[in-house]
Amino acid sequence: MNFVEALQKSMTDSKHHLFPVLEKVLDGEIHIVEGDDLNETKRLLDTLAGIDLFAVNRDKGMRGIASRLQWGKAWRTFTIRKERESGARTEYEKRKYAIEHGYLYPKLTMQAYIDQDTVTVGIAYTEDIIRCIEMGEASIRRTGTDQKGQAYFYVINWDDMKRLGMRVWEKALPTA
Repeated sequence: MNFVEALQKSMTDSKHHLFPVLEKVLDGEIHIVEGDDLNETKRLLDTLAGIDLFAVNRDKGMRGIASRLQWGKAWRTFTIRKERESGARTEYEKRKYAIEHGYLYPKLTMQAYIDQDTVTVGIAYTEDIIRCIEMGEASIRRTGTDQKGQAYFYVINWDDMKRLGMRVWEKALPTA
């Protein structure tokens, strides 16, 4: 599956399985940012700020969300790209810089896992995820050798974040 197909599958699965849950949990409508290259503002929010979605509550305001969706086993972790084979800046570098220098970044990070029967979702504050990495509370994994464009990821366990007193909202739901 190429990047465009994977992105389309991710958006379709997100709309069907995740958005109804996210709208209840985050008390707002979910709006997609990622993948709309025709809209300059959305493209900039995605590429520069790392915002894939917005949760909009018309009485309270908006929150930007970084979103990662994977198919298969629910590892119950957040992953954030540490290093790319190409040397291009990573999500970790961009978010850390934005937090430290007052630039826009996703307030929340969501990681979801979908298998045949269940969707498992975790949501945490992006600053807490970055703080875990800075505290040495993340492991490092590499993408599979068969994947084009090798990368290293920080992996932050949801239970470790909770143990450190950080909030992680998680839920496992049937896909049907």
